[in-house]
Amino acid sequence: MDVNVAAWGPKSHAVTPLHLAAKGGHLKVMDKLLEHGADIDARTKGACGWTPLHNAAKERNRKAMKFLIENGAFLPDDINDTRFNPPLHYCPGLEWAYEEMRRLQHDNSSSGEASYSSES
Repeated sequence: MDVNVAAWGPKSHAVTPLHLAAKGGHLKVMDKLLEHGADIDARTKGACGWTPLHNAAKERNRKAMKFLIENGAFLPDDINDTRFNPPLHYCPGLEWAYEEMRRLQHDNSSSGEASYSSES
């Protein structure tokens, strides 16, 4: 089974199973996908180039965002997608989320560990 298979259709621009799981906040599914080699930073095709982190942020799913950050999702200082819109641009009023992501990134870089656990 290819955990990085990209779905194509009128409204899906090469989203992976991890994009869909992040969008829906399905932590156990995300956990299994990562265990089997899913690309945590896979980007959709087209103008946006969203990662699973973008999908979780768009849906205001704090647990999915936390899970992705704790498991090594790429979070640069400006967290831009290919149009220079940060994931939190899609989440007005969620200023806490960027600070939470940065805190999680700092905590993870301090420990040097990745954990594939949905129990966090």
